[in-house]
Amino acid sequence: MPIKPKPLPVNDPLLDALRSICSKAVEYPGGLCEALKSTDTATWLRASSRLHELAAGLNEIVTKDSRFPGDVVLRMSSGSGWSTFYPNSVGQKLIERLLEQDSPENAIQWLIKILRTSNADGQMIALVRGVQVKEAINITSRLRLVPLADLPDSPQKRQATGIHLGWRPTIAPMFDMEPPSAALVISYAAHPFLFNESVTFLDPSIADSDLVADAILAMTIVGPRLVMQVVSWFSFVDSDLQAAQVGTSFGSRIVEVIPNQWLDTFPTLDPAMAQRATEAFLLHKGSAKGKLRIALTRIRLALSRHSVGDKAVEIAIAFEALLEDGGHSEMTHKIKTRAARLIGGSEKERERTAAIVVRMYDVRSTLVHTGQVNPSKRYSISNDEPKVSAEVIVAFAIDICADLVWKILQRKDGNIPKWSSFDILG
Repeated sequence: MPIKPKPLPVNDPLLDALRSICSKAVEYPGGLCEALKSTDTATWLRASSRLHELAAGLNEIVTKDSRFPGDVVLRMSSGSGWSTFYPNSVGQKLIERLLEQDSPENAIQWLIKILRTSNADGQMIALVRGVQVKEAINITSRLRLVPLADLPDSPQKRQATGIHLGWRPTIAPMFDMEPPSAALVISYAAHPFLFNESVTFLDPSIADSDLVADAILAMTIVGPRLVMQVVSWFSFVDSDLQAAQVGTSFGSRIVEVIPNQWLDTFPTLDPAMAQRATEAFLLHKGSAKGKLRIALTRIRLALSRHSVGDKAVEIAIAFEALLEDGGHSEMTHKIKTRAARLIGGSEKERERTAAIVVRMYDVRSTLVHTGQVNPSKRYSISNDEPKVSAEVIVAFAIDICADLVWKILQRKDGNIPKWSSFDILG
C-alpha cells in the first residue's frame, strides 16, 4: 500500500523550491506550459529540455521530505502494464502540475492525493474508424460506443488523433487522412493505480482487448461496413490521477490489408442491430463461433481488398465457412441453395440470391484460372435487371454474406444449421 503523506509543515523546502521554479518558468518565452503542449516538435523538445533542467534535484528534495515515502519505489498502472512513478518521475510531474495550476501549494496537495490513491476508476479507450455516432451507444453491458468529441482531452487523445508533435506521416492511406470519429470504451471500477514494486501486477484490462476486437468484428455485418481499430489506451477518470501518468502507452492491432477507401462512406450505423449482433457473437462458443469468426474476418478482408477478383476470393471463403459441410458434392450448388433458403424471402428474391452467388463464383473462378478479372465484363442476374459489373456482383454477394451471418446470430439455438437436415427439412 502507498504510504500516506503527512500534512504540510510550516517550513517547507519543497514549497520554496517550487516557488523558485515557478518564477523561472514565467521567464520562458511564450510560457513553458503552453510550449509543452505545442504541436511543433522543435518547440516541444526545447520546452521538455527546460523542464528537465528545472526538475534537477527536485526528486531528492521530495524523497528527503518526511511527508513522503522516502526511497520506497512506487509503480503506477498504465493499462498495458506499469511504469515507475515514485521517486524517479515525481519531480517533472510535480512541475507540470505546478505550471498547470500556477500554485506551488496546490501542486504539493496534488502529489499528496496521488500518493494516497491505491485504486481508482478507469477506462480502456479504443479509437475506431468506420462508424459514426452522434451520441453514446451501449453495445453490451460493459462496452460503449461514443463519439470522439465525448472523450476528455488527454495527451493520448491528442497524439492518437494526430494533432500532437506532428507524428503523422506526410503520405498516409486514404482512410487515415482524417482522425477517427468514434471510440469503444470499457469502464473499470477500483482499478489498481499506485502500488509497491514488490506487488505482482496483472492488469485486468489486457484481457479485454480481445473483447474489443470481437465487438469490432461483429459490427462488420451492420451495413455491412469496414470497422478498424486505430489505437487503444487506458486512462483514469479522475483528471488529477491521469495527470500523473508517465508517458503515453498505446496498444494496436496489425492491419493485414490497407483499404483504399474512405471509411466514413459506409451506411449509418443501426444502434439496435449493432448491439444485438455484438451480444450474440460474444455469446457464441466452440466451432460455431470459429466459423462465424472466419466468415466475419473474410467479409472484412473483402471490404478491404482493392481488386474485384481478390474480393470475390475472400467472400467465397466466407460463404464456405458458413455453408459447406465437408462433403464432395458441387460447391456452388450447395452454397447458392443454402444461402437462398436460409435468408429466405419470396420465390423471386430467393432466385436472385442464388443467381448472385453463382455470378460471384464465376468472378472468383476467372481470377483463379486466368489470374485477372476483366472489369468491363457484365454479368446477368435475372431477365428483369440490366447486366452489372463484377464489382457490383461482388458487392451484392458481400451484402448476402452479411445477411447470412445475421440470420445465424438470430437463430434461437444460436448454432449454424446442420446442413444434412436443413437441405431436406429446411
